[in-house]
Amino acid sequence: RREVLVDILKSCLSDQNKKVRPAAISMLLRLDVPTERINSEFIPLIVTRLEDRSWRVRRAAALRLSWYPTNVPIEDVAQAIANPENKVKRYFTNLLRRAVQYQAIGK
Repeated sequence: RREVLVDILKSCLSDQNKKVRPAAISMLLRLDVPTERINSEFIPLIVTRLEDRSWRVRRAAALRLSWYPTNVPIEDVAQAIANPENKVKRYFTNLLRRAVQYQAIGK
């Protein structure tokens, strides 16, 4: 059953409805699955939402990814911050700060 739910949520990350995508982001990261799976499978999918056409989805991705800062690609966050059309830069800046801090500690 859980795998069916995972597959549905993963497909919802690219749903046409901009209200579905942030909910899918949040629900994926709340599933009771091993952290290793979140890091290897879910985080990369959510990182792609940092470039979503909806600012609400980008904000949700940045907020939720800040829960897992050690596994967020810093380059992707920096690129999203540099996008002049990005209206949620403060969330990205917070995510970048957390990612740099936690990744520096982990090395």
